[in-house]
Amino acid sequence: MTGQLNKFHYADYIVFVAMLIFSALIGLIFGWLNRKKQSTKDFLLGGGDLKVFPVGISILASFTSAISILGFSAEMYRYGTIYWMITFSYPLTQGLTALVFIPLFHGLKITSAYQYLELRFHKYVRTTASVIFSLQMFLYMSVALYTPALAIEQVTDIPLVYSIVGTGTICVVYTVIGGMKATVWIDTFQVSIMFIGNFLNILVQQ
Repeated sequence: MTGQLNKFHYADYIVFVAMLIFSALIGLIFGWLNRKKQSTKDFLLGGGDLKVFPVGISILASFTSAISILGFSAEMYRYGTIYWMITFSYPLTQGLTALVFIPLFHGLKITSAYQYLELRFHKYVRTTASVIFSLQMFLYMSVALYTPALAIEQVTDIPLVYSIVGTGTICVVYTVIGGMKATVWIDTFQVSIMFIGNFLNILVQQ
């Protein structure tokens, strides 16, 4: 090992910039197409007509952040592979969610656990849980945005602040303009790029 860090090739820049541009364009296109008929339901729930495949891929994308890609591998490299045992909890938690909570929420015609907390207990319980979750996500998203920006800085020499502002702005733009439907399809597009890149990387390594 030489300790030398590889920098982006021009082809890497093309793929990286194209992915950001296409992501922004998808949000803009959905925002433009739905500019006159988009209701709150369309914006937050994708109109209720999203198909299983893109929704499933979007959920996968939400679990696959830079924290998991960089952090998990670093954790195992430093402390060993015992971390993989966390996967034993996934069938239990995801099975419980799919078989118990999702049918319950669907039957009650609600879209979040916070609505259920208000129905079951009180609106103050809903507000408290919402505030706690918002604080937790604020802290989590700070790290989730910082981590890929740090990686971008290492391979492109783009200053860290510019990486954070640039990627964060694009994400905010396509989410605010395109709504949930655009976000789901952008996640599907980005996960497709991720899998294609991983597959090509395996072929090149061989």
